[in-house]
Parts: sequence; structure tokens; C-alpha cells
Amino acid sequence: MNIGRLAEDNIQRFGEYRFVNFEGRWHTNVETNRISNRLGSAFKSLGVKKGDRVGVQLPNCPQLIQTFFAVFKIGAILVPVNPSLRIHELAHIYRDAGITALVSSADYIDRISEARREATELKYLILIGNEVPKDVLSYDEIIQNGLEFEIGRAGGFWLAERDALEFFGRGVDQVNVAAADLGDGGVFFVAAEGYERGARVE
Repeated sequence: MNIGRLAEDNIQRFGEYRFVNFEGRWHTNVETNRISNRLGSAFKSLGVKKGDRVGVQLPNCPQLIQTFFAVFKIGAILVPVNPSLRIHELAHIYRDAGITALVSSADYIDRISEARREATELKYLILIGNEVPKDVLSYDEIIQNGLEFEIGRAGGFWLAERDALEFFGRGVDQVNVAAADLGDGGVFFVAAEGYERGARVE
């Protein structure tokens, strides 16, 4: 069983409830699952695939749990990285583990930038925090603008209307998305200009 499915099963069995308390605010299981879906979809849009290594270099926070679930959902391999490590230690882990993407905090950007120079496989850096450099990806922006990737009991994949327009690209003005549980490995069904309703899109 994909560990990421446990979150979906939990919601179906018990509904929404308080899941994580951080700095005086409760985060529900439904909220955590929704965010991890968006992050998982963002990983996939970047080209992170099953079996790829994703590093998580964060202190205890809700984003740590969200990232764990996102990585599990897409079948990638989670690589926990201690945020307190020094530059040469980080470089060794990035390189030795073959990390493709890293989720971390803007607080660590200086050490990460130095360590990345020796880890050529590390292509994507996603940072939490209010002051994210322009040359890396913002965690908050990804969560706000990402796609929804669902791994429910029957599998499935669906897009928000804006994201569907971007996916189909040129010449598509209107898209209606059919959100459905699909059982054939993650294809999705849409109705868009130039496409028949229910068309398969790999």
C-alpha cells in the first residue's frame, strides 16, 4: 500500500478532525491532506517521479508533515536532512543520496546554496518563509497555485480550471473538468475546446 493513501482512508473513515497544533493554531487532517496533494502535484509538474529522492530539511512544523505525505503520495523516496548540519555535511548528503528536489526554509538558504554547488542532481529548491529568493520556488506560492493530485481509493487526477487551461496550452479557451474517481492509473477526463468530453489525456 502507498503510505500516502492512509491520509485519504483516514478522512473517509473518521471525517475531519484536529490533527496538528503548531504555535497555537490547529491544522486539520483534511487541510493537511489538501496541501500535500497540491505539493505532490507540484513535484510531478517539476518532473519528480516515482523512485526519485526528495530531501526534507525542515524543523518541526506543519510543512514537514505535509511534505512527508506529498512525497509518499507520488511514490518518491523521502530523504530527511538535519537542518543543523554544516555545509560540507549537507553537500555530502545531497550528492550521496542523489536528491532531486529539496524542501527547506529560507532561513537556511546560505548553507544550502553553498552545498548545492557540489550536488548537481539537486535541481529544485522549494523554501518556506516570507523572504524566498527569486531564483528558487516558494512553498506558499506552490500551495496556492498548484494542481490537485488525488490518490483516493480508486486513484485519480484532476485539475483546477486555470491549471487545465495551462496544461492544454495554446488555442484552448474553455475547460470543464470532471472530478471523478478513476481506476486506470491516473489519467483524467475533461471537456475542453477541441476535445470530446471524457477524452483520455495521458
